Amino acid sequence: MEYKDAYQIFSGFVPGAIIDEHEFNKLQTQFKADFLLSKKFFDRVDKHCHSDSLWGDLMKELSDYLLAIQRREEMIDIDSVAKVVGNVPSKVEEIWLSDKSLKTPYNAIESYCELRKKNFTLIAIHVAEFRSLSELFEWARRRARSS
Repeated sequence: MEYKDAYQIFSGFVPGAIIDEHEFNKLQTQFKADFLLSKKFFDRVDKHCHSDSLWGDLMKELSDYLLAIQRREEMIDIDSVAKVVGNVPSKVEEIWLSDKSLKTPYNAIESYCELRKKNFTLIAIHVAEFRSLSELFEWARRRARSS
């Protein structure tokens, strides 16, 4: 199975379409499952004599890929007022933690896109991919520790 990244998912959307919160959450689940399937991870675990080492391999692959996601043009946050460059997931997290009225990451992405005048669906899909693979990395880290 081929892994579909945020660019491929976004290209399947009708121009101007807005992703809703349900789709955003569904995408996060899909990214995790598709990443593992594309790596044939569970098949490898079943066949490998020392599956403990596979968790480290998965963490390395995820770490490299997460860094690549952060380097995408869409994931670079430029704050011209404060004259600071950062990454979108960090800025979204900062917005979410600074405002109790934003109940979900989806709401924080909406706020971020309004603030920076960015395409909401494009940013939401990229953030969904980043968040889901970050969660997958943490899951693999916990599994590696408990093995």
